[in-house]
Amino acid sequence: PNHSQKIAKGAFPPLTLGSGAHLLTSDYPIHSQEERAALSYDLVDMEGYGVALAARKVGLPCTLLKVVSDPCIEGGWEKIRTHLTALQQILADTQEKVYG
Repeated sequence: PNHSQKIAKGAFPPLTLGSGAHLLTSDYPIHSQEERAALSYDLVDMEGYGVALAARKVGLPCTLLKVVSDPCIEGGWEKIRTHLTALQQILADTQEKVYG
């Protein structure tokens, strides 16, 4: 890993979510199979990690509604483009159920 990635991993430890999944942040987007394979975590997200970490630090509950896209899988970018509209609707419906 590059130098900034080593610093980020030390400064921003993986978070275990309520589901038991592990959330990690990165100082750059993960866009290759090699980078993805080097990570031993369930989710990598820059913005979501920051929100979750801040909430944890001040003892507040945190719910993130996000679409996890993975361009590193076979046909990933095409799958994201194909399903984006439907996924946006699922997020909107979920938000309505959770927050009213």
